[in-house]
Amino acid sequence: MNQDVLAISGTKRWHDKGCTGKGVIVAALDNFLMEDIIRPYDAGLESKHGLNVCKSSLVTAPDADIIMLKYKGIGADTTKCIAWIKENNPDLINVSLAGTYIQAREFEQLEGYPLICATGNDGASEPLYPAKFDFTLKVGSYNHNLNRIASYSNRGHDVLGLNPYIQNSRGEWWCPAGTSFASPFVVGQLACYIQFLKEQGIKPTPQIVFDFAKQHKADNGLFILPQEVDIMRDINMLHPELRPKAEKLIEIAKGKGINIIISQTWRTKAEQDALYAQGRTAPGNIVTNVKYPNSLHCWGAAFDVAVIINGKASWIAAHFDQVGPLGESLGLEWGGRWQNFPDKPHFQLPGIKIADLIKKYGVPDNYKESWNEPKEEAIDVPGFEGPAKVVFQGKELNAGILEGRTYVELRALAELLGLKLYWDNITKTVTLS
Repeated sequence: MNQDVLAISGTKRWHDKGCTGKGVIVAALDNFLMEDIIRPYDAGLESKHGLNVCKSSLVTAPDADIIMLKYKGIGADTTKCIAWIKENNPDLINVSLAGTYIQAREFEQLEGYPLICATGNDGASEPLYPAKFDFTLKVGSYNHNLNRIASYSNRGHDVLGLNPYIQNSRGEWWCPAGTSFASPFVVGQLACYIQFLKEQGIKPTPQIVFDFAKQHKADNGLFILPQEVDIMRDINMLHPELRPKAEKLIEIAKGKGINIIISQTWRTKAEQDALYAQGRTAPGNIVTNVKYPNSLHCWGAAFDVAVIINGKASWIAAHFDQVGPLGESLGLEWGGRWQNFPDKPHFQLPGIKIADLIKKYGVPDNYKESWNEPKEEAIDVPGFEGPAKVVFQGKELNAGILEGRTYVELRALAELLGLKLYWDNITKTVTLS
């Protein structure tokens, strides 16, 4: 019954590859005809609005774990629903409710959570709340029979979704209209993507998920799952210290009125070699001077950005001259400062030498595996002001500053000076000779 919408939305090919939302938790905030406030999906409930919303998500994510939260209606408990979300941190939250700010202001407590919201059905020029909040992903409805946005769908959407067929309590198929059912359709698509991320060992964040949806909408606004996920543009492939800086750069650039996207992150050997061949043995201009693995892109320690002007990527240097200093303010090294081969779209973690990475890890995949290794927790020492360096005849010693004094490891210093160190454990005495 839904083969056409699954094909149009690109979801069928993801299902064929085994991405069906398995292991993904979806919270549905809605009106359910049940006495309890929170319950796992129960197809035995009366087929009203909330249950129909859940059924719409199951069209695109048949194996997702849907949790029904009674957020509205007789016996609803908004406080308990919000508390459950904060405690359980679901992967996605569908909100097919629309109204005024007063009716939706409790959602401000959920800023930073993956809220996917229906825009409303007034045919208005902007969405209703909570979709109107800038921390949500706003979903309108697309009429695929007429190949245009549904007439009732409020504008101001981030993406458009399709309205699937679902079954009522009598087993009859029907297609409910309204953005209320386009939103969970998109939620199901995103659940397939999140399953993919988890299987790659990548932790999804709301920013990652929202960006993915926005980057994969067609010219008509319809969100379509791509044939394959382009790892080279996947922000999740960045080093854990670099990833939040990339997200923050997008955020502060947006605050300056500059719309940027991440255009390149991790590069495989095939991708780096292909870029190196460009302008040499392949058509195009030279874009890199290094082969694999001699770019920090190959190690997940660098990313490139594109500035979006009128919906299209722009490579005008003046645009990057605005973005570059913003990245530097976050502690990033900007390629626009390089003298020999300026690379204005490029940002990377400072102080990392590829020779050191190769010596320690050999290949980039080994380096990537080290990202998940547990790190020793820093001990809070009162009066400690931070690390320092002591340099003697061009050689460095690690040091630390404590209450205004610089301390070094005595044994390392003795070895540097050509001295022998003896430790008497009985008298607790150090002798240098």
